[in-house]
Amino acid sequence: MKVKVIKPLLADSACLLINKAREFPEEISIKKRQLSVDAKNLLDLLSISLEIGDIIEIQIIGSRKDEITNALLATGVFERLN
Repeated sequence: MKVKVIKPLLADSACLLINKAREFPEEISIKKRQLSVDAKNLLDLLSISLEIGDIIEIQIIGSRKDEITNALLATGVFERLN
C-alpha cells in the first residue's frame, strides 16, 4: 500500500513506528524508490531518510495486512493515499 509521510522520521517517530511494527510477527518492509528496508530495524529505517511528502510503499507479508496497516497509520507518521 502506498502512503505519504506526514511526520519526519527522526529517532522518536522512528522508535514509535518500529515498536508498533514489532507488535506483529509478520514481515513488514518500507520501500522508498528502489530501496526496501525492514520496518522493525532502526538503522534500516533511518538509512532511507524519510521526509515529509515522500510517497512510500508499506509491504506486509502475512494474513493481517489491514490490521497492521491501520496500526502503522495510527502512529501519525503516514497518511493513506487514495
